[in-house]
Amino acid sequence: MKKSRILGVLALLLISASLFAQGAREASENEKLLRVESVTETATGYDIYGFYTNGTDAVYHVTDDTESRLAVSSFTNGDWLYIEDTGMMTNSLPPQLTAKGIRNVSIAVSLGYIDGEISEEVEKPAVSAGDLFGQATVGTLNADDLISRFNYAYGYLTMQSLHSQSVYPRAAYFARGAIDAYNYFEGGEPLFTVDELNGYVDTFIEDYYNQGIPSDIGGVYTTEDEILALAASEDILDRFAYAYGFLTTYELIYNGVDIEPGVYANGILDFSYNFTAPYTEEEMYSIVEEYSAYLQASYDEYLAELGAQNQ
Repeated sequence: MKKSRILGVLALLLISASLFAQGAREASENEKLLRVESVTETATGYDIYGFYTNGTDAVYHVTDDTESRLAVSSFTNGDWLYIEDTGMMTNSLPPQLTAKGIRNVSIAVSLGYIDGEISEEVEKPAVSAGDLFGQATVGTLNADDLISRFNYAYGYLTMQSLHSQSVYPRAAYFARGAIDAYNYFEGGEPLFTVDELNGYVDTFIEDYYNQGIPSDIGGVYTTEDEILALAASEDILDRFAYAYGFLTTYELIYNGVDIEPGVYANGILDFSYNFTAPYTEEEMYSIVEEYSAYLQASYDEYLAELGAQNQ
């Protein structure tokens, strides 16, 4: 009796696994397989951050309209999900999408019915030329000035963040984009129109980032003259780097961040080319925190003055 019961349970498990595998194979072409890294509760639902099998990452926003048999709060690191999105994706890195439907297929992956192997992270490409023991001199860093220190640190950490996501913009064109964004507020003209810039970012994300295709850092350019001599390129990797440098820097300036384009470019180039930085990583994070406190204090002072004028 005991043996018969055990065999019955095993048979039931095999049938269940077979049915589960059959369902897994019938995944919709609109569904993408994602390994969960983290689930964060938000004001509108949850954010699921994870990796596709090609090694690229993404953030899915989960709302009350998202269909899921299981509570999203039950998903944990290492779970495998089939996610169907609404068809809209931001041009940020990593991309952000809104989940339309979610299925937890962790069991199917563990049983081998779904291939859940993550591609190895793309290695950071080597610098194509130049002396790796130099330092960028696009701008002049003033170590006694907080804003100057912040610009270097933020440029350095920005590029470090992109590289940690296996995104390796061509550094010189990224720096040129940042400089042109600053000049745009002074009446300068970028190498491309703003509509073209957004299109280049979309193209890179779709044709390179989402496909796990590696890019390269490009040639070594370390002076202001070299950076400003860069011409409009037909290469999508040059165009993406320029566009992302321009658009992200424009956003910073628009939101009131003090940008010194030359020093900001120094940080971008020094990290990209493995040059020796004047600060440790810990010191750079401290500089950014110090600048954030300075911004907050300036804003509080502005509000106090505004309140006094309205009395």
